[in-house]
Amino acid sequence: MNIDFFRKSCVKITEQIKSIGESAVIDGIVDVDRYMKSHLKVMWILKETNSEGYWSIVDNYKDHEWLTRCNGLMSIRRVIYTSYGIMHPEITDWKDFPWSYEEKCQDALKDIAFVNINKLPGSATADDEIIQNAYHTNRGLLKLQFDIYNPDVVIFGNTLKYIDTVDFDGDFSDSNRKRTEKTDTHYYPSKHRLYINAWHPSYFKGIIDEDYVMDIVNITRKWNDEWRNQYTETKEKIKDSILE
Repeated sequence: MNIDFFRKSCVKITEQIKSIGESAVIDGIVDVDRYMKSHLKVMWILKETNSEGYWSIVDNYKDHEWLTRCNGLMSIRRVIYTSYGIMHPEITDWKDFPWSYEEKCQDALKDIAFVNINKLPGSATADDEIIQNAYHTNRGLLKLQFDIYNPDVVIFGNTLKYIDTVDFDGDFSDSNRKRTEKTDTHYYPSKHRLYINAWHPSYFKGIIDEDYVMDIVNITRKWNDEWRNQYTETKEKIKDSILE
């Protein structure tokens, strides 16, 4: 996709979110240039923010001071760690991760897209009915975000249950569903895209940061090695044969 067209599309998406209301919470790609250059395009889909009034996730996810202040929130911390692990495949052991309050760890957020189903401020405990209604209200906008962002990896924070999977290009059948032992994270691999349905990053019952993060990171790395690389190699061979 042409980078100028991509930037303009992202601006239009932001304008659509703003049009929802004065208190709309802006989400989307944190850094367009970084996202476009990333070796894996990752899109998180969560429920809503626990906040009041208008603010921008996109801006705050680039703000070291804000991220450091919010490091005690499990949801922020785990998104930081998971994004870092995906973006840094050379780090293979949890003990080698930098701390989530360090700027070099937080920097991985600039490579991702972060999307909420509900674009208005929420509360500490999400109401299923509110989130489901928000999905129906924002379905067209969410589909547009997915189509424009065109992620390689989609991480649902226990939000797949609200989504009509017909809007996504993937195999969500029971026969294609895999799961991990430690955290019971479900995932659906295909040649061109990986869907992961994890617990919400703030979920804490019996799940520690290391297990939550590494399950998602290892799923992604395995898929990238076994599926995506083969798919890319096949496309390149087809392209070469056409050029010949």
